[in-house]
Amino acid sequence: MSFAYGVQYPGYAQAYPVSYAPVSYQPQAQPAQPAQPAQPAQPAQPAQQAYQAFGFAAAPAQPTQSAPAPAESSGAYRLVVSGCRHETVAQIVRGHFTREGENHGHPVFKKESQWNGLDVMIYFWDERDGPSFSGWWFGPKVGGDQVWAYQPDKEPEPPASGWRVPYDGPVDNTFILYPAPGAPGPAPGPASSPAPRPAAAYNPTPTVVPPPATASWASPTPTPAVSAVPTPSPWEAQQAAIRAQQAQQAQQAQQREREQREREQRERLRERERQQQQMEERRKIEARKAEEMRRREAEALQRKELEKAQQEKAQQELEKRRLEQRSVLAIRRQIQKVRMATPETLDALEKELQDMLQTAAADSSLGSQAETVKEEATCGLEAAKKRCETLKESKRKQREEEEKAKAFLAELLRRLDDAEGAVKDLHAILAEHLETKAEGGDASPAGEASPAASPTAPTAPAVVLVPGLVEKFKPFPAALLSELRVESLMKATELAESAKAAGRKVEDAALECGNFAAANAKLKEELKDSDAAEVLRKVPLYLLRLQAAQQTSEAYVQATVACEKDMRRREGFKREEEKRSALFRSFDKDGDGRLQEAEALLLAKALLSQTEPSASKVSEKSLKEIVRAALEEDGTVQSLSLLSTCVGSFREMQRDGRRRLAREARAKLFGSLQSKWRRRVQELEASAGIELEDTLKEVEAAVAPLLTETSSLGPPGQMQTRSKHCETLIQKGQEKAEDFQKKVQQLPESFRNDVNSKQVQASELEDLMAPHQKRLALRLGRTGQRLERAKRLTELFRAKVARKENDAMEVARGKLSEALRAYAKSQSFSAKQLFDSISDSSDSDSEMTEKAFLELCGKAEAEDTELASKVFHRALPEDAETLSLSAFEHLLRSFYKVTQQTPFTEEAEVSGGNAKVQLQSGEFLEALESDPKEVDEVGERLRLRSRDGSEGWATLSHLRPVPLPAYALKRRAPLLEAKDLKSESKEPLLEGDVVELFKEEEEELLEEEKDQKEPKDQKEQKEPKLKVVFGSVQTRSGKYGWIPHSDQVLQPI
Repeated sequence: MSFAYGVQYPGYAQAYPVSYAPVSYQPQAQPAQPAQPAQPAQPAQPAQQAYQAFGFAAAPAQPTQSAPAPAESSGAYRLVVSGCRHETVAQIVRGHFTREGENHGHPVFKKESQWNGLDVMIYFWDERDGPSFSGWWFGPKVGGDQVWAYQPDKEPEPPASGWRVPYDGPVDNTFILYPAPGAPGPAPGPASSPAPRPAAAYNPTPTVVPPPATASWASPTPTPAVSAVPTPSPWEAQQAAIRAQQAQQAQQAQQREREQREREQRERLRERERQQQQMEERRKIEARKAEEMRRREAEALQRKELEKAQQEKAQQELEKRRLEQRSVLAIRRQIQKVRMATPETLDALEKELQDMLQTAAADSSLGSQAETVKEEATCGLEAAKKRCETLKESKRKQREEEEKAKAFLAELLRRLDDAEGAVKDLHAILAEHLETKAEGGDASPAGEASPAASPTAPTAPAVVLVPGLVEKFKPFPAALLSELRVESLMKATELAESAKAAGRKVEDAALECGNFAAANAKLKEELKDSDAAEVLRKVPLYLLRLQAAQQTSEAYVQATVACEKDMRRREGFKREEEKRSALFRSFDKDGDGRLQEAEALLLAKALLSQTEPSASKVSEKSLKEIVRAALEEDGTVQSLSLLSTCVGSFREMQRDGRRRLAREARAKLFGSLQSKWRRRVQELEASAGIELEDTLKEVEAAVAPLLTETSSLGPPGQMQTRSKHCETLIQKGQEKAEDFQKKVQQLPESFRNDVNSKQVQASELEDLMAPHQKRLALRLGRTGQRLERAKRLTELFRAKVARKENDAMEVARGKLSEALRAYAKSQSFSAKQLFDSISDSSDSDSEMTEKAFLELCGKAEAEDTELASKVFHRALPEDAETLSLSAFEHLLRSFYKVTQQTPFTEEAEVSGGNAKVQLQSGEFLEALESDPKEVDEVGERLRLRSRDGSEGWATLSHLRPVPLPAYALKRRAPLLEAKDLKSESKEPLLEGDVVELFKEEEEELLEEEKDQKEPKDQKEQKEPKLKVVFGSVQTRSGKYGWIPHSDQVLQPI
């Protein structure tokens, strides 16, 4: 529905278009549709009363002829949208809309404010895309795909209600459109009446408006026949015009009410048609659902019947497969029996298998597996026949192995019999001397002591009794062998020789038997898994008999040898006793078997002279004391043994006295040597030791304050002088320490030369000097530690001095480089032009001397000439005296360090997507241009080159100028002569060392050829093994070189 303009609706602000007169409004209740605006009421009073109700004295004057009716498109210029239950759509559509234009012959309204950057439009779309797309729409643009609300009416103005939110949802009765209060009307077109004056122009006091010349007021033009009628006054004309205007307005209001009722009727008809369409659609849907249900039930019934038939068929197939499986399983069991058959049972099992196959073929019980089972049966029969043949062959081999084992065993037994026969012969030799004693030993009383129990009797080894050996002869027991005795030494020697000969024969036979067994040990290994191994189990028993025969032979031989030794010992004792008796008789002058005291003295002196060369020096008194101890009660010596014992005791006493004197003399000698050694050590410590200690104290006093004075000292030159003084003192201390060490090393040698080597052994002398030598060695060690500590402190001090000097040099280099760049910029010189302006420009390979460089620095107004000279020498390449162009260009290079993350772009402008990389804090960059470029919203940007060689622009505010790109080593690395891992190393660089990086180059290292015979064309086709990045650097000490893997080793400081 549309609004009737000029009518006051309940709940809305009063607003009257200036083209209509105010009309009073009587509200009517609308219980059915509370959200719809009320229908306008018919005016119940004359127009004059309506004007008076609103404060007007009378209606304004109107011309007699009626104004033309407004066009259908003329309507509200501003609308207000309110309500809407949908929260999101409500935020979008609520607000004021202004008329923007037309689309498809209908007005278009646009929201005065955007929502989330989008316009909100109210527009009409005709049926060009179909009836379902025709109607009024809310969307971000006219004809767009995105919409928020839809009203299917074809009204010329946006409908006040009936909007669907969303477009395919239900009708939202709270969604209302109404004209904005005080909204001006649209601009009139050429066919419209003149624009009326605004409402504020009405005056309650009537004013006289002269009628137009062409206008006809209340009556037609008078004729001459009625000229007597009086002409109306202006007031009457004005009243008539007002009445005519009121009548026209009332007629227009009625017209609008009729149009409103017609629109409402059409709306009700459309709504009824829409409901009928929906009911028809629901009926069709229900019909389709019912049809679909019947179709599904039919399909379900068909599926059940099909499943039942399939189940029956599957059951039959299953039963058939079960029968087939039983038949196949029975035949396979028979095949397995055939496979395991022996040569004796093979024929019977094969016949059973053939019968089962014939029966199964007749019954067709094997089904699809008939051919498979037949092939398995054929394979099983073939395998069984091969197996039986293999069993027959294995049995034949087994018989051959058993025969071979029996032959080996027979030969071993023959050789064993030979060895045991030799033992039997030896047993027969000893039997002549032992059988009578064995019989006598059995008859002797139990309490009688056997000669074998005597401590001097030899013990024979035990004899092992083996069943095979006992059957031939019974070996003599060890106790009986120990009692072997003969009449004389000659017989004992003959018996021993005979036993040794027989024993050698036994050993030879045993050795031959053992060699035979060892030679055939491989046979035992071959037959260990066969049945013939049972035959070879007797071999260990035969070898045990062989071992027993050897032990018996050895026991017999040892018994004869022991008997021979016993006889020899007895003969020796007998001769010694005869000699002593002869000596005793030689001093027994009267031959009575007793020695008088005088004779005993002479015998004692003779006994002493046999062992002591100085027996003549023994006093008479000592001899009498010796003899007196051996005298009997009658004053004679009857026992030579007693006298010999007394002489031996005296001899030992004499020896003890001499040893005691020797010990005392040696102790005195060692005491004097120790005192002499101590004095020499003290003299060395008093002379060279004190000088060394004084020097060390001087060194420590000079070195101790170095660490604390690093920051307080002045210029680096003064610090270098202090470090050189400390190094001189350390060198002096090292010389003193070396001199002291040399003297300490010479002291033991000189002491050894002074000592008589015959009096003292070398080991004893070393033990005497060891304590003092250890103390001197500890002192030398502590001296070395003190000097090393002083040296480390000095080196640390020099390193700090060098670091301070390097920092000063870097600052000076930066200032000098900046001054030279400023001078070159003032003269509009490039680096090469600036170089050529000082060097000899006639030579293309000219180089700059120090004098020319200092002259150039003077022109550039450098601060210090001495520092400029040092910078020149630091910039010189290794082993060069003049500055080349490349070195000069490197000196003029300026570097920047990234202080915070910034984009690195190809162009100076930053668009948000043109960044090549993001430069991280700490990276070093080389400036390619001296003047930065000003960029809007970013600031100054400078063109730079990164470490990997890429060029671009970076923000200057995120950079900080640095004199040199300093890098620190993350780990130990060599400083190489060339870009080759095999080149010579100048010096090792340690972790934390600082270097200046000039450039980085990538080299490809080829894989080493392991096979030198490989063709040359194949060697050339080999791919590179790895790529190594070499960095050209300069150390803080001024050395140049290459660092391998610089991309991994170096990190910016």
